[in-house]
Amino acid sequence: MFKKILQKIREITPKQLVVAGVFTLALAGSIGLGLAHRQSVIAEEVRDCDNGGSIINVSPCGALTPQEFVADIRANNSQQKDLQTIYADPRLGGLQGEDDYNRFASEARPGILKRNGEVWVDGELVMTNAYTMGRKNYAGRESITIGNTTYYMSTPNVSFAAGRQQLDVMVLFDKNGAVEFAVIEACGNAIPKGEKRTPSITCKALNKIEVSGKKNTYKFNTTVEKDQYGLAKVTKVEYYIDGKLWKTETDPAKTTDEYTFTKSADVSVKVYYDVPGGPSNKGKVIESINCKQHIEVEVPFYACEKLVATARDESNRKFRFTVNAKFGNGATLKNADFSIDGVTKNTGVTQKDAQGNIYQDYDFNDNIKHTIVAKVNFNVADKVESKLCQAEVTPTKKPMCPLPGKEQYPPDAPECKEKPQECKPGVPIGHPDCAPLPKTGPGSVAGLFAGVSIAGSAAHRLFLRYRSRREQ
Repeated sequence: MFKKILQKIREITPKQLVVAGVFTLALAGSIGLGLAHRQSVIAEEVRDCDNGGSIINVSPCGALTPQEFVADIRANNSQQKDLQTIYADPRLGGLQGEDDYNRFASEARPGILKRNGEVWVDGELVMTNAYTMGRKNYAGRESITIGNTTYYMSTPNVSFAAGRQQLDVMVLFDKNGAVEFAVIEACGNAIPKGEKRTPSITCKALNKIEVSGKKNTYKFNTTVEKDQYGLAKVTKVEYYIDGKLWKTETDPAKTTDEYTFTKSADVSVKVYYDVPGGPSNKGKVIESINCKQHIEVEVPFYACEKLVATARDESNRKFRFTVNAKFGNGATLKNADFSIDGVTKNTGVTQKDAQGNIYQDYDFNDNIKHTIVAKVNFNVADKVESKLCQAEVTPTKKPMCPLPGKEQYPPDAPECKEKPQECKPGVPIGHPDCAPLPKTGPGSVAGLFAGVSIAGSAAHRLFLRYRSRREQ
């Protein structure tokens, strides 16, 4: 690219250089003349004593900066020494003392007053039907008395010189962004009245938008109502969830990202905005009861409240263990796993009683305390959650048959029953002559066998002794 530029320069003829130089000088001269003319025009317009009719009528008349204006007030710099009294009048906005002077010096904004009575600041129309005031009474003016002196005011189309369409002004705004005090630079004449445009902004609604197919998930945007003049400018909105900052947007109408709530929460919004004026009128915040939303979330709940042990027989050795569970808001009962003394016995149990409770039966043959644990499984969203509950039981020791030799039978077994007593014909049961039948258990049989054996042996000896005597 540089090579091409150098090549073009080499190709320029002396005649072309002369023409270009003349053109450049002419252009520079025109610009200089224009700037000089503009400066001369400004110089003619910025100071105007109006033959003593201006409020600040001591040379140099008027004030071109807020600092110069405040210095003039402090010095009471007018022929009549009445500046402090004039500018303190509430009808003008009332600069009453050092605090107001300092605020005007630091916060007053430059603007223009048009011939039609409009006051513009930073491209915004902040006042209409404005009046100006001065010391001289011209045709069409109204009087205004401040202190003991009468001054005169009129609309700009009366007070402005012929052909003048606007004048520079300095404007101080109140905390709401409305014109508080305004003064014309050229002459120091204040603006005693007019229709002030007060900026305002209202947070009308915090809008929640449900996200289709996603439970407890929402997006948000904010409805803001500005004043009819549009002087209030929204700079940002902040969204809070339970008081904690979540999201910041520059445009209240912009819909936020989605947010899934896992618990009930309060959502609120702060609207930040600027109004005309100094630094204190920037970054104002508004909150409204209308710009809050309560999000109610139905959280799934699930619990095994208790495991109930119920005896299924009189011997207190057979038990049913029933799960009492509570669940809802999306949680459902799946099944249960049972363990005894830390050893898993049954898993995935789904059998239910008439009340819909999962249960499991167990039988015991001892009198030891046992701990039964139920791990209850619930379907929660896309996963399974478990809760534990337990019960303890101590079974009664298994009873035995009291009859000797029949201890291996349970008490209610047919083998564990004594035979009924029998008597001789005609002898009732319970009569002394009705003796009970001999017991036929293993011990009785052995005793009977021993008795018979002894009796037989004795009889045999007697018989042998008897035969021996006869032979003798």
